[in-house]
Amino acid sequence: MAVKKAYKHLAACLLLGAALVIGAAGCGPKAGPGQAPQAQQEQEGQPPQPLPEKTAEIHGIKVTTGGGTVRGGAIHLASFAMERGALDYTPAAVMFSPDGRWIAFQGRQEQPDGRTAGLWVMALDGSGGRLLARTGENELTGGTLVLQLLGWTRDNQVVFARQGTQPDGAHQGQRGISLRAAAPDQGEAREAAWLPVPEGMVRQVQLLPGIDGVFVQASRALWRLDLADGKKTLLKDNIPSYDGLFYPLLSPAGDSCVYELWEPDQKGIFLLNLKSGREKALALNGENWNFLPRYSPDGSHLAYYAAPLKPGQKAGRYANDYDLVPGENGPAPVAAAVEIITSGGQKVARLTVPGAKVANFRWGADGNHLAFAAGKIKSSPAGQDGPWGEAAMEWQFLWVADLQGKMTKVADLPPDAAYITPLNVSPDGRQVHYLVSRQDKRSLWVAREGEKPVEVASVVNFWDDLFPASGCADGFFLTGGAGGEEEIFWVQGDRATQITAEGGQKMVLGANGKRLVYIRDDRSGEESRLVVLSCE
Repeated sequence: MAVKKAYKHLAACLLLGAALVIGAAGCGPKAGPGQAPQAQQEQEGQPPQPLPEKTAEIHGIKVTTGGGTVRGGAIHLASFAMERGALDYTPAAVMFSPDGRWIAFQGRQEQPDGRTAGLWVMALDGSGGRLLARTGENELTGGTLVLQLLGWTRDNQVVFARQGTQPDGAHQGQRGISLRAAAPDQGEAREAAWLPVPEGMVRQVQLLPGIDGVFVQASRALWRLDLADGKKTLLKDNIPSYDGLFYPLLSPAGDSCVYELWEPDQKGIFLLNLKSGREKALALNGENWNFLPRYSPDGSHLAYYAAPLKPGQKAGRYANDYDLVPGENGPAPVAAAVEIITSGGQKVARLTVPGAKVANFRWGADGNHLAFAAGKIKSSPAGQDGPWGEAAMEWQFLWVADLQGKMTKVADLPPDAAYITPLNVSPDGRQVHYLVSRQDKRSLWVAREGEKPVEVASVVNFWDDLFPASGCADGFFLTGGAGGEEEIFWVQGDRATQITAEGGQKMVLGANGKRLVYIRDDRSGEESRLVVLSCE
């Protein structure tokens, strides 16, 4: 599990300086397929069949298209296997080209001259691909130069960052971020923008797909870099560190970000427009401590927790003045209320449950509903006050609310539950999937308004990937397992259908349209494989 968590922190990289060896951008068979592979259409009354299998070896990656066994309605489209290496975590949303023909990914691999890191782009039909960039062993092991896949521009170019002391080009010997773009099938990657970072840390570099720009949090500043002309815009300077906890959250469209400030003259939730650079206070602390803002999936609204002043407190200056529950790195996701506002800051709803606190809210995929659990904080034994964790709350109810603040109770929660995690809300707002954690296991449940909750899957454990990758036809996906092996389940209603059966360690990267993407690693470390399934 430690390996998985390490993958997910690749975006927060140190810039320490060194050299990069760009891999030859030569192609195998000429890439540029007419269209991405399509799943075999199900004949009336007949189950779907596997696609014809084809294999190829392209720049150290074994490519297999088609073949495999159809399981639970999921069809194998393509896989990309790396021997003696490990593929890195990359969200599915940034991997696929806009035309649907290409997939980009990165990983680390043993070579005759040492361990290297590389970034590849491959045709989904297996017709070609190439290695776009590579770092050498010294850069990789020293952590002095980092490659990061960022995504694709609207005109179908793959974008990545080279972070560190540049070994070549116009900025050779300089320390910073070189943003590079390339067509998937031909031509060398060109430098689209450059940001010097002579010292300090790069905490995030993310593509802004709506404006073909890149958001950078480096040292004590926030920047926007434009890919079209290389222009760099300083959005906010002298940002706080908070011991590394200051981490702006980007909107789904990439046109704004939100963050919390705990400064003497600025306390609360703020929004920064990434086009204009204007900062706006969305929810200032005062009667409430406002924290953990989250965008709705369409970016039109935000929800956040609101904790009132403790009884007897007339003014709040510090976190201890408020009715907060301490977590590991700040307030835990539990408070007296959840507030819903528009992205412009207009309040639209305040969600409360009399006699209880609300916790662990989660937006539904449609952006019109959110689910949350409610209950009471348990009294801590004398002298044992500690951070939020399992068994810290007496869980009572599961609720769904819409954007008008209408609340519907969908389930009474079991009294022996140690932790409740809402996972998925149906588009009609009447059905919620959630995890119930007990001392020895987690089980998946579904609750629907007016009906008794149903246990969908009782397993020993759900691993790190317990949040759904929704968007693939219907339902969502979870990775679960027992006995040291992991498989992926397609959850629809009260059914959890196992759609993989090859064991090993698995990490769901997400869904892109009707494609599910995951990494499967051998426990021996001999092979790491990126797999794309069709879930029609």
